[in-house]
Amino acid sequence: MLYENPDMTSSYAAYKVGLRDEQGMYKFLSRKYGTNFTELRYCIINHRI
Repeated sequence: MLYENPDMTSSYAAYKVGLRDEQGMYKFLSRKYGTNFTELRYCIINHRI
């Protein structure tokens, strides 16, 4: 999703993947991967992932 639309907000991304809100996205990313949406977006935009 972020490759196609790097300006996507965390709340919209959460909605698209079926999470309730951006807080759910934050909890999922931080617990499972030790990161957050901002860091993930930065890495994708700068081709580090």
